[in-house]
Amino acid sequence: RSIAKEADVNIAAVNYYFGTKENLITTTLQSRLDHVTDDIKQFVNQPSVTPRELITNLLQYLLEGIIGYPNFTKAYFHNAYQNNIYEDYFTNFIDSLTNGIFEIFLKNGSKVSQEELKFRVMQVISAVVFHGMLPDLFKNFADSDPRSKEFRNEYIELLLKRYFD
Repeated sequence: RSIAKEADVNIAAVNYYFGTKENLITTTLQSRLDHVTDDIKQFVNQPSVTPRELITNLLQYLLEGIIGYPNFTKAYFHNAYQNNIYEDYFTNFIDSLTNGIFEIFLKNGSKVSQEELKFRVMQVISAVVFHGMLPDLFKNFADSDPRSKEFRNEYIELLLKRYFD
């Protein structure tokens, strides 16, 4: 009811189009993730960007989105975290993103084995997601704010340098 009221639509229309609250939530999350996927495709299709710049841009976008939309992020992880379900729209998105980043490094002459490269990609994505989901966890320790663009840029740059240079 509150969703229909906020959207200024009749509750019957919401029920007609979505049937259940769960379908409304699923459709909303998928729509948002489709938007993110379209943005990522724009990054990938920029012809004058180096692979390193592409990865940097993708990770910065991911971190900024996780920090900027924490409730969406929590909702995306709900099935995996609460229900141990790893076959859904979001986990397929993460799998695709991880494979895409892996392929970019692989095509551009990684100096490590494919197995090690996969570990490195997983570690970098994990570091970005974890820090984005809990941006204040290290606030006192690092005396910094992950919401700051400068901090995010430095954080991503250091991650990439440590894992891929």
